[in-house]
Amino acid sequence: MVTPEVKEFFSTNKVLLGSSSKWRRKVMEQQGMPIFGGMSPDIDEDAIRDPDPSKLCGMIARGKRDELVKRLGEKKGPEGFDCGFVICSDQVAFCNGEIREKPKNREEHLRWLSDYGDKGHPVTTFTAVTVFHWPSGVTASGIDRASVHFKSIPDDAKQKLADTEMLYTCSGGFAIDIPEMSSFIERIDGDEDSVMGLPVRLLGKLLLQCEKEQKKDEGGT
Repeated sequence: MVTPEVKEFFSTNKVLLGSSSKWRRKVMEQQGMPIFGGMSPDIDEDAIRDPDPSKLCGMIARGKRDELVKRLGEKKGPEGFDCGFVICSDQVAFCNGEIREKPKNREEHLRWLSDYGDKGHPVTTFTAVTVFHWPSGVTASGIDRASVHFKSIPDDAKQKLADTEMLYTCSGGFAIDIPEMSSFIERIDGDEDSVMGLPVRLLGKLLLQCEKEQKKDEGGT
């Protein structure tokens, strides 16, 4: 739930979503957090690697931040955005000792679905959020995690899910907000918006923290 302080923040600041993810945009729209516009960092995420899922998503989110700082400095941001805040985020899933980003093919996707629905392995999402103020560069970062536990998924359902194109754009190859998959969810430990790619509580905390630090740097209150 968005707090009154965060709602006020969005009413008085320009905010860019540094992502092309429709899931993150959807979360913000559902929570009543209007954005000024969007910028896609388009970095090579495969070039950033770490065996720790928490560290990995944090490194990628900061990499997106660095790229957008560069592009804003080159005057390549949305028209009219000369001062405000930018949200960068990244998510990876972790299951059965394995980091899972987007499934590369049908075979991999089916293996993951079997882990979730047949072997009962919970899948944990690690979502990193990095926000920064432009042009000061003041930055705040954090990571949220949530775990999804699935019921048994029948073979015919797994085949249909493996045919669902949009799941190949999702970390872990799953989504909790589509009927084809939500019916197999047993429980979620954590916040649903975190699983969907943008933990709202963490985001609000970081935006307010970043604003406070930015005002302090300017000598304001």
